[in-house]
Amino acid sequence: MTRPSLHSPAPRAGAFRCLMLAALLLAPAGAALARDWTMAEATLQEYDEECFLISSRKGWQRVELLDEPIAFDFRTGSRDRWTVDAARYDPVTYMGHGAADEAALAPYAQYKYRRDLPFGRMLARADGGPALDVGSDPSYDEAQRVLSALNLDFRINDTGLGDNQGSVEVCILY
Repeated sequence: MTRPSLHSPAPRAGAFRCLMLAALLLAPAGAALARDWTMAEATLQEYDEECFLISSRKGWQRVELLDEPIAFDFRTGSRDRWTVDAARYDPVTYMGHGAADEAALAPYAQYKYRRDLPFGRMLARADGGPALDVGSDPSYDEAQRVLSALNLDFRINDTGLGDNQGSVEVCILY
């Protein structure tokens, strides 16, 4: 297959299309497909339930929904815990660090993804929208966004991910 020439004559109406095609062909790989998420690690996939491991060391982790979800289950077992600083704080559930940890972490509040929520709280977003708090009851609009979403992204409420440790399993029931 030969590459289209930028110097070949083209009708005036198609000149813009030719320039756009040339830009796409010559652009570095992935430049046009920038994204702020990675795929979540699947741990269980059945006809009515899917589970995914959400790591505290990654940013947004995407789950492609099979159907309209009817419920979410955030595991709280001993292995389903994470922390925003493995050297200083014990692992917590998806609800995040408690009041004592929050007080000690106050000088680092600029590293929260959402400053109104505790460090370590699990966040979700529907189709790349705003970050939602999974630890509280959603508003009607938030619930509608989640129920109509094609993709859900999850992450820990922390942007300094290098010192984090652990993961939490999220299960989606259909």
